[in-house]
Amino acid sequence: MKEYKICDIPLSEVQDYLFEILLELDRICRKHNIKYSLEGGTLLGAAKYGDFVPWDDDLDVVMLRPEYERFIEVSKNELNEKFFLQNSDTEKYFPLNYTKIRYKESKYVQKNYEFLDINQGLFLDLYPLDYVNEKKYRNIMHMVGLLNGAKNVKLEILLSPLHKTPPVSKMKSVMYRLVSIFSLQHLNNALKCMMMSSKTKTTVLNLCNPTYSDIPINVQRFQEYTEIVFRNHKFTVVKDYDNWLKETFGNYMNNEPDEATRGPSHAIVECELPKKVDKKIGILTFHRADNYGAVLQTYGLTHAIRKIMQEKECAYKCEVIDYANQAIDNRYHVRALREIPRLKTKIKHVFIQRFLIRNQNNFNIFRKTFLPISQIKYDQTNISEAGKDYGILITGSDQVWNGLLTNNDDTYFLNFGSETNKKIAYAASVGSEKHFSSNFENYQSLLDSFSYISVREKPLWDLMISHGYKNTNIVLDPVFLLERRDYELIESNKNIVQGKYILVYVIAFEKELYKFAKRLAKQTGLKIVYINIDKPREVGVVNLRDVSVQNFLTLIKNASYVVTSSFHGLAFSIIYNREVYYQLSSNIDNFNSRIESLVNAVQIKNRNITNLTETDNTIIDWEGVNETINKLREEAISFLERSVFSVDE
Repeated sequence: MKEYKICDIPLSEVQDYLFEILLELDRICRKHNIKYSLEGGTLLGAAKYGDFVPWDDDLDVVMLRPEYERFIEVSKNELNEKFFLQNSDTEKYFPLNYTKIRYKESKYVQKNYEFLDINQGLFLDLYPLDYVNEKKYRNIMHMVGLLNGAKNVKLEILLSPLHKTPPVSKMKSVMYRLVSIFSLQHLNNALKCMMMSSKTKTTVLNLCNPTYSDIPINVQRFQEYTEIVFRNHKFTVVKDYDNWLKETFGNYMNNEPDEATRGPSHAIVECELPKKVDKKIGILTFHRADNYGAVLQTYGLTHAIRKIMQEKECAYKCEVIDYANQAIDNRYHVRALREIPRLKTKIKHVFIQRFLIRNQNNFNIFRKTFLPISQIKYDQTNISEAGKDYGILITGSDQVWNGLLTNNDDTYFLNFGSETNKKIAYAASVGSEKHFSSNFENYQSLLDSFSYISVREKPLWDLMISHGYKNTNIVLDPVFLLERRDYELIESNKNIVQGKYILVYVIAFEKELYKFAKRLAKQTGLKIVYINIDKPREVGVVNLRDVSVQNFLTLIKNASYVVTSSFHGLAFSIIYNREVYYQLSSNIDNFNSRIESLVNAVQIKNRNITNLTETDNTIIDWEGVNETINKLREEAISFLERSVFSVDE
């Protein structure tokens, strides 16, 4: 069979990447029970070849409008980060009235669209089927055509002296120009309202792109679905797909277009496929924890590695291994009322449950938007597969070696890899050195399999050295791998609190800390802003229940003072150069070493309020602190470069 090409790239290679997009759409639809169907050339290829039509250069999927809108909504949080959901809501200058799912790290530029400032990657076309009145639908189609023509004039796709565009009649030219006086937003809103205007629910039509037929289809066709095999995977199609194909293509199983005329249907003027990945880096950490420090240290490590990859021009891929540790998941599980035994606790839960759910949603959105999480979800039953998929495995940071938190899950010691994997610990922490030391003999064989080890706290470093691990490094927590300007990319643009304030952020609530904050407020005349997820509301302060990760950063950035018992509350106060006071735990078996190691390094031990009766008003020497952090950051990045990207003989 003839070999088809797009810009000298074999079409079969293009189809391989298009197929990844289809797999992602199917995954989301199955997870959320959203009905869809392959259509057009994609459906034809599945039915006739069990694959793409050999000369087909895109993918087509349809959904009834309600399913389509639901897919758009859930994809905001669900779509894998290597894809982009493109429509007029996500890109101002997008010229079409349906949705494309684009492959970000690619180029697939269509003729007449090359000058548009939009994502131009490989794409899947997702069309909504709108209800239409069989007697009036042509009027709707004419109005949609008029509005769409005006939109294309606005975007200079039509009637532009700068670009060659398809010919348009004089009458249409005048009408399009008249209507194009409206803004793009008005035109897009009008188009959507027009397409969704019918109250008749018996027939539907693809008003966005009536390529194969402009005759309404009985809605019953889209009530029953079956599955069809496409590239050895099962995808959803309407049960009546055979008749649908015959109406569109005739005797499709026997008919073949002339070989001289068949070929890719899109005029692609530029095509680049995603770069081939030489190696995959998998990071194992507590990214699933609904905790600011947990997700931000994950962000810091992944983005620091990606920055190094860009500088070194490495064809690596870095992902967070989506591993579920039951003990960690249970800590952040929002309990239903039936799961709470005591009446008093149940009553309290009634008042805060909605905030807990919102808080959880905030973290889910952050993870989906900013963390490169693996498509595959892992637990102890399949984590061995990750060892085969990722050549380089990194565990850390956070308290990944704290068995008290993980229920002694050795997965965080990378027990699932093999001798072919390079294993690295970056800024691993144990929480309590006492517990780790008493169980050290259980970890030695696991530690011996690491190529490189670094830890976050000095007491743990001392412990490792004393047990013979002389090459252990001590490095900064991953949040310090990025600079203040890097976090500006994810901060909230708007501060949710106006005016000057003292920010109080605690992990384990200590009355002494809050008393100190009140004294500081009285002394400075500033109000207290209290990030308070599940504790009793404090009177006379601003209580914030469901603060997003982005708002958390902005709250620290704009605070006059920060009072905290949180390691990462302290860390970001240092990053943003905020006047900060911290409290250590008074428990005998505590996790103080992580804070103590940090304040010792930057020499701000005078801000410890554990036994402080009077406020130390000495301004922190930020020039000295920043100089120290910059030096330690360079050392940490050097460790990453050496451990991750060195070629081991």
